[in-house]
Amino acid sequence: MKFFEQYVINGEKTKRSVGSYIFSSFLFSILVIFILIWLCEVAFFDSFFKTIKKNQVQKVVEDTKTIFFDEADKQNLSLSSTGKEKLIELSVDTNCNIVVFAIFNTSMGEKYNIYFSSSRITDSTQLNQALSLVVDNLQTTDRVNLMDDTYEQSDTIIEGQKVLSKQGINLYFYVSTVITPSHYVIEILVAVLSVVTVIGVAIMLVLAMQFSKKISTPIEEVASKAKQISSKDLDIQFSNREYKEVSELSDTLNYAITEIKQSEQIQKDVIANVSHELRTPLTIVRSYAEMIRDLSVDNPEKRTQHLNVILQETERLEYLVNDLLDLSKLRAGTYAYEFDYFNLATNLEKMNDFYKNKFKDFTFEFEYPSRINIFADEKRIEQVIFNFINNAINYSKDNKKVIVRVKKDNENNIWRVEVQDFGVGIKKEDQATIFERHFRANNTKRVTVGSGIGLFLVKQILSYHNFKFGVESEVGKGSTFYFEIPFKN
Repeated sequence: MKFFEQYVINGEKTKRSVGSYIFSSFLFSILVIFILIWLCEVAFFDSFFKTIKKNQVQKVVEDTKTIFFDEADKQNLSLSSTGKEKLIELSVDTNCNIVVFAIFNTSMGEKYNIYFSSSRITDSTQLNQALSLVVDNLQTTDRVNLMDDTYEQSDTIIEGQKVLSKQGINLYFYVSTVITPSHYVIEILVAVLSVVTVIGVAIMLVLAMQFSKKISTPIEEVASKAKQISSKDLDIQFSNREYKEVSELSDTLNYAITEIKQSEQIQKDVIANVSHELRTPLTIVRSYAEMIRDLSVDNPEKRTQHLNVILQETERLEYLVNDLLDLSKLRAGTYAYEFDYFNLATNLEKMNDFYKNKFKDFTFEFEYPSRINIFADEKRIEQVIFNFINNAINYSKDNKKVIVRVKKDNENNIWRVEVQDFGVGIKKEDQATIFERHFRANNTKRVTVGSGIGLFLVKQILSYHNFKFGVESEVGKGSTFYFEIPFKN
C-alpha cells in the first residue's frame, strides 16, 4: 500500500525520477537474465543435454562409416590396424561404444560377425542382446535412435544404421554412449547458481545505484537550474558536458537564456524609445491644435502653417505605429513573405518621383539600369530601400544630397543596391552595431522622416532573405548603406 501511495497522490500519478527509473529498469533486466539462466541451466538442462548427445552420437556413426570404408579390406572387409587405431581413438575422444558387425545365417542359426568393437560390455551374450535390439529396429528402416537402460548402468543413447556394402553384405553400425544421470548435474548447477545469483544480485544492486546516480545527476542539475529561469533568475550558466545529449540541452538552454535577456533588453529599449518618440509628436500636435483654436483660427495663413505641422507629426506617428507592427510580426515570425520575380527598376522610378516631390530642398540622384530582375518579397525590398533613404535624409545635415544606385557585379553574380549620403557619418565603433540598435545612433536628434527603427527592420528583412548587407562610412563625409541580391546568369 505504501509503495502505491508513493506514486499516487490525490488520485493522480506522480512523475518518476530518472534515477529511480534507471535503477528499476537495471534491476528488472538483471532479474530477467537470471531467470533465463536458471531456466536454461536447470529446467531445460536435461532435454538440452540429451539433444546434444544425440547429435554427437549421430556424428560418431558418420565418422565411423567413413573410417571403416576407407580402411577396411575391399575383399573380406577386415579392418586394418590403422583403421582400428582411428576407431579406438574416436571411441575414447567421444566416450562412445562403437561396434561394426554383420549377420550371417549358419546351420546353427544367425551368427554375429564383429569387424570392430570398442564396447565396454564384456559379456558376449549381453553384447549380442544389445546388438539384437538395434537389428530388430532396423528391419524396416536403415537408421534408428534409441534410449535404453537395459544393458548399461545408466540412460543410454543408441544410434544404429544399416548400410549395404559393395560386397552385398548388410553392415550394421552400432554407437552408444552413457548419459551421466542428469539429476546429479542439476543439483550441482543449482548449488553453483544459488551462490552466483546471491553474489550477482548484490553486485548489481551496487552497480545499479552507481549507474543511476551517475546518469541522473547531470540531468537533475540541469532541471534544477532550469527551474530558476521560470523565477526570472537569468544569471545562470548551464555547463554540464558529461553526456552528449545533456551537453546539447545545456547549449540550447544557454542560447534560450541569451535570447530571453536580449528580448527583455529589446522590450526595455522599445518602451523607452517609443515613449520618447510618441511624447514629442503628441505634444506638438496638441500644442498646434491649441494654437489653431486660440490664435490662428481666423488667420488662414497661420492656420495652414499650423495644420501642416500637425499633419507632419501625424505622419511621423503613422510611420512609428506601422514600423512597430512590422517589427512585432518580423520578430515573432508571423509575417508571411511573398517571394516572386519582379523588376526593381520600376519600384525605383516610383521612389524617385515620390522623394523629389516630397523633399524639394533635397537633391536625389537615382542611378540604375532599365531592368533589374530579382527574386524576393517586393514589398519588403521596397521597405528596405525606403528606410535607407529615410536614414540618409535624417543624417544628411547641411549637404542635402542622396544618391541611390544599383550596380551589376557579373563576377560575383549579384546586384548591389546602395544608398549614399554626405552627412554626419558613423563612427567606426558604431558601424558594427548600427543594425542592432532599435532606433538611431544618436537619440538627441529627432528624425526628419520615418520612425527611427528602420535599420533594425532592415536587418530582420534582409536576414530572412539571406542577402548580405552593411554600411561603409566616415565621420563628417557621409555613409553608404548597401545590400546585395544574388542572381543567376
